[in-house]
Amino acid sequence: MSNRQNFPRNQGGGYPREQGYNQRNQGGGYPRDQGHNPRNQDFRGQGGQQFNDRGDNRSPGGFRGRGRGRGGSDFGGGSRGPSRPHVLSGEGAIFPINVVPGSFAYRYDVEILHQKTNPKDGETMDRLIKEQGDMRTRQLCYAILSVVMEQTENFGNKNIQVVYDNQTTMYVSSRFSPVHTTIVKDDLPDEIANLISGNSTITINITPNEKMDKVDLSDYSQYESRELLLDEDQTVRQVLEMILSQGAVDGGHYTMFKNGQLYRNETNLLERGFCTRVGTQKGVRMIDIEEKNKKGEIVKSIKPALVIDFKKSPFYCNGNFLTNVLDFIRNSRGGNDWAEAEKAFKGLKVSPVYQKNRVLRFSNFTKQLVSEMSITMDEGKMSLVDFYTKKKHYPIKEPNFPAATCGRMGDFPLEVLTILPDQRVDLQFIPPYIRDRVHQLNAVEPQQRYDIIMDEVHNLNFNNGITSGFGISLEFEPVKATVLRFDRPEKPKIKVGGGRIIEPDEEGRFNLGRGTFYSPAKIDKLIVLFPGELDGQMIKEFVERFVNEAKNRGITFQFPPKPDRSNTNSRKLRFSDWSEKFEKYKEDGVQCVMFIDKKSDESSHKMLKLVESHHKIITQHVTEEVVRKVVEKNQNITLNNILLKFNVKNGGINYVPQFSASARRLDINTGNILVIGYDVSHPTGTSFREREERAEQGFDSETKDPSVVGITVNSAKEPSIFVGDFFYQATRKESLDREELRKRTKNILTKIAQNRKLPEVFVILRDGISEGQFKMACEEELPAIQKGCFDFNQSYKPKFLFIITTKRHHKRFFEGENGEFSNPMAGSFVDNKVVRPDCIEFFMACHKAIKGTAKFVQVSVVRNDPDFKSDEIKHFLHSLCYGHQIVTSPTSLPTPIYIADELATRGSEIYNALKEDSPNFIPWKKTEIEKRNVETGALEKIIVEEINYLGLTHMLSYSEGKLSNIRFNA
Repeated sequence: MSNRQNFPRNQGGGYPREQGYNQRNQGGGYPRDQGHNPRNQDFRGQGGQQFNDRGDNRSPGGFRGRGRGRGGSDFGGGSRGPSRPHVLSGEGAIFPINVVPGSFAYRYDVEILHQKTNPKDGETMDRLIKEQGDMRTRQLCYAILSVVMEQTENFGNKNIQVVYDNQTTMYVSSRFSPVHTTIVKDDLPDEIANLISGNSTITINITPNEKMDKVDLSDYSQYESRELLLDEDQTVRQVLEMILSQGAVDGGHYTMFKNGQLYRNETNLLERGFCTRVGTQKGVRMIDIEEKNKKGEIVKSIKPALVIDFKKSPFYCNGNFLTNVLDFIRNSRGGNDWAEAEKAFKGLKVSPVYQKNRVLRFSNFTKQLVSEMSITMDEGKMSLVDFYTKKKHYPIKEPNFPAATCGRMGDFPLEVLTILPDQRVDLQFIPPYIRDRVHQLNAVEPQQRYDIIMDEVHNLNFNNGITSGFGISLEFEPVKATVLRFDRPEKPKIKVGGGRIIEPDEEGRFNLGRGTFYSPAKIDKLIVLFPGELDGQMIKEFVERFVNEAKNRGITFQFPPKPDRSNTNSRKLRFSDWSEKFEKYKEDGVQCVMFIDKKSDESSHKMLKLVESHHKIITQHVTEEVVRKVVEKNQNITLNNILLKFNVKNGGINYVPQFSASARRLDINTGNILVIGYDVSHPTGTSFREREERAEQGFDSETKDPSVVGITVNSAKEPSIFVGDFFYQATRKESLDREELRKRTKNILTKIAQNRKLPEVFVILRDGISEGQFKMACEEELPAIQKGCFDFNQSYKPKFLFIITTKRHHKRFFEGENGEFSNPMAGSFVDNKVVRPDCIEFFMACHKAIKGTAKFVQVSVVRNDPDFKSDEIKHFLHSLCYGHQIVTSPTSLPTPIYIADELATRGSEIYNALKEDSPNFIPWKKTEIEKRNVETGALEKIIVEEINYLGLTHMLSYSEGKLSNIRFNA
């Protein structure tokens, strides 16, 4: 906060506005942005729609995923282009921070007490800050501290610089005496005073923090040993980030949100009551940087650095609630407009125009219109319209719309409610096409992203009076700050059937040609299931082509595929109907069921996978639209995409990556390396009502739905193939259930012992955790795996290599120079200048970005018993990215992690299908948990019903039976 400043009127995203659309589009921002005749009448049916891929079978580039660079298959020819240089130059959006030695930030605690007079209860005193991160409260706290600074003349020091989190913590550039003062509403700007009820008095106490009263911003001694810091003190990093943000906030053009994100206050209209704002995701990290000393020698030094990226996020437009709701409905693309609007706006914070200090949360629309509603008063019933006209002096102009129910607070006409500012939109609750538009706005090309980031860096004005007052400055000269070396190691070769070796091209793609798979599957009984409404002759011809091409790839069939035409539309089938049919298949010894239906039957896919998990029969879902591509358009690539999945699902191997000599010690094909990859998927799509009920009951979690752990391992007879499973655990729990992990490790080793020698090295690949969770992974998850080894055989003590990967970071890298940039080529690595000083760390982009800017995977090695070198680990992970089997190009994440993520998603989808169709099948148990008392805030032990995670896992997972040894989720 700048010295003796006046409170900026648009700080915090502005105050509640009632101008409707006038505030929505304020400018700013950046450019948006034939076949033979069938004979078998068993296949005969009717119908057909325009083709398109869906479900388990997708054309090249059309695979479903979560933005992880998964490409399509390549069965065609084509020459390889000329090679590019082995090492390339580029830049990273990472800026070293200079700190004057001996620079300190002094920490103070800020307590703001709100004293108000209540006619019923008399005077009450209460802490102003209750809900952490509440934007309205942050705005109020900022204004209050601004007034205190003005009244105390900057705490008696005109040169002092102040950094405030707008809650309870403040850092200053020099000490001052504790402050105990009182202000009244009249001392605040009118727009802020209106947010406080009654004739309130506000008491402010600012005192030095007792535990840590100062922070040495130039003290990096904890990193000098260059050994892994599991207990890193991140205080210096956090304070530096606060200092770098304060100038932008004080200028009134940006608003700070949680996790240090800054958003411009200017908005750009999206549509249907939504707008977008340009924001920055940033952080401070410690890096090992090369620079010249006074003698001109290149030396390594530890330095903090700012990491920054841009994003465009959707927000609710400020203004009148009715105006926004009508905008949403009038621009609808069909369907139940009010139900869709209710879903999109549920949980939104609003305030009555006649009582701006009151905050309400919208939950649903009433079934009655406002004109039909009444309210009971002491003097009797009164229509809602009359109530607002006579009691609130607010005539209702639009009575022929529903009212808004705001939880237990009652029903309110939409037109009397104002949407509070700075509310981000949850993408999962808005129409898909709007969600796609937001994604498109963020999928910008590298040059545009680079330019936007650099513009934001300059607009944020990091080198200002505040940073100078704390003795810090940023290096913005590109040559000095961000020039990097890209390393691009040799790509792994690919082995297919007949021992043939294939070399990937520069983009990592490889052509399987017309030969056989590395290990073709052997098919016993295959059922082709389809609804009677489909064209049976077309289905028959598709199956004939499928079988012929499968045989060309080496797949054998003991019996011809058997058709099963169902007389019931798949959309009308319940789990019990599917289960009855699959029970008969199981009795008949069916190995695989290929199910064909229309793309529009969206519920059939999840139901098919639910019944697969329950009966343990492999399924493959093909849409009618894909079948038409094969039959009517003779699309052989699409047919081979289906076969890639089919072969792997049934125990075959399509190809095997060959590890380079540089990764010889980590070559999984030798059987000496066991790779375990795992990831956790947390429940999403929780309804506002469920979140509200859980919060009111004092529970920390928002839902009872479980989190799902996907785990994969190369435990099959062929060590190059990864199989896996999933299990359920407590909701929102990031750390894996240690007992389940221990048990599964023992089971994995038991299976390996039946097929091949035991591995000497365990490589653990953990995905998706932050640096602050490294300790959890090393001290909770790793010991569980070690105990599993001990349970298997007390004398078995493998060595461990523990690697953590993540794409959840803000570091961006660009290939090029002189201001002209593109995406780095597939197989690019960054291991210099911007990496941690305390462990092996590098960034890799093994895939080719199809759209937008490539996101590098951050790799951190947190345990390395065998003492593998960085280059060995790079070549190892690079080769693992070529093992997905279903595509003929590298994935952005190593195959074990990629599959683990898919398995976690599959477990979540199956659970949701069961919950939707047959919730009574979900096992429950009574358990003792701790919950927080809403009144006192204390933790209390109570008995509640929670999901029996072990029972649910036993019901739906694949750990038992023959499917545990194959890639069922291919």
